Amino acid sequence: MWIIYPALFLYGAFYYTVNGPVSEQYVSLIKQLFPDSASTFRGIPTPPIVIAGMAIFYFYVLALATYSLRKSMQVWGKGATAGTVLTHGLLRLLDVFIVTPLVLLILALLAFPFLGEFIGVGDKFVAIGNELGRIYSENIPTLIEIPLPLAFVLTLVMAELPSYALHRLQHASRLFWYLTHRTHHTTEILHPMGVGPAVGFKVLSRIPLFLMQLLISKLLYTDGLLHELLMFYVLLAFCEPLNHEPHLYRAIMKNRFLRFIFSLTGCGPYHVMHHSAKEGEEAINLGGACFFIWDRLFGTYVKPRPDLPKVGLTNQPDMIMNPWIVNFSGFMTIIYELTHNSIRYWPWILCGSVYYKPPHSKEYLILGYSKPAVV
Repeated sequence: MWIIYPALFLYGAFYYTVNGPVSEQYVSLIKQLFPDSASTFRGIPTPPIVIAGMAIFYFYVLALATYSLRKSMQVWGKGATAGTVLTHGLLRLLDVFIVTPLVLLILALLAFPFLGEFIGVGDKFVAIGNELGRIYSENIPTLIEIPLPLAFVLTLVMAELPSYALHRLQHASRLFWYLTHRTHHTTEILHPMGVGPAVGFKVLSRIPLFLMQLLISKLLYTDGLLHELLMFYVLLAFCEPLNHEPHLYRAIMKNRFLRFIFSLTGCGPYHVMHHSAKEGEEAINLGGACFFIWDRLFGTYVKPRPDLPKVGLTNQPDMIMNPWIVNFSGFMTIIYELTHNSIRYWPWILCGSVYYKPPHSKEYLILGYSKPAVV
């Protein structure tokens, strides 16, 4: 569901483009290609192929999720699978319908004194997209003109660095880990629709990443690479559901072409390895696009093993699998530490390493470790 907001932003940027100098050519082209199409989106002709593509994508995700659920029940049992998927499915609903709207509402309230008005989320994202589309088209220079394929690769590589840094921060900083990322790593049975959300964090992180890619592409190529980047995101959309699908892991690893595609996008088995519960593998394969170049440079890349790794928090601790506890336990721990420790410990509580523990702390999620260490 988080994709709705970047989509609204992209629509805003696109709307500016088609209502600018190329609007007549765009409308004429769509009418030539799809003369019987009467569907429009706020005045923009919408080709049937777009609607069909969305239908195919959602059918693909549903079919993959159904297959994964049935296989997981066969491998891990109905009780364990249903409990895990239900917990993280409820987490997703909690995030989509409560946490994320609340975060966006708070941002809207904070922006009210500067905007002088309170505008709905959809309209605001479209408006932002309009303005940034204008800035992108009129004010960003091309510093060096290089061939399109090279510009595309360099754009992906350079724009991946902030994403890599943010993900590494989420694993290194105790505040970011507890508040935005631990929830995502709690599941021990991966499932495309059942992995817990990151407390609305993707809503805020995806748009700046795409803006960075657009900016870099315009610096390297006169026309920018909006359409090429959108096509890459289409490929990414079909690969990402396999990030948390364990039963096709071995099949992908045995196929050289599929390994290449998933290494290029940073998805599939490469992301499954990121969820490894083995001690020492808590922060691996943090990047993604273009063959994990930043992971390789900074020493956090680990090649996926032939067999499916055990996943979850390190050494798979016993946990309270209550959706509310799983989602907010990190926040509760931070609040407890701030209220039960001297103020001199606050900088370490808020800015310290994920391995730091103040004199007084309380764990609301983890009960203990009854399983043998993961090897």
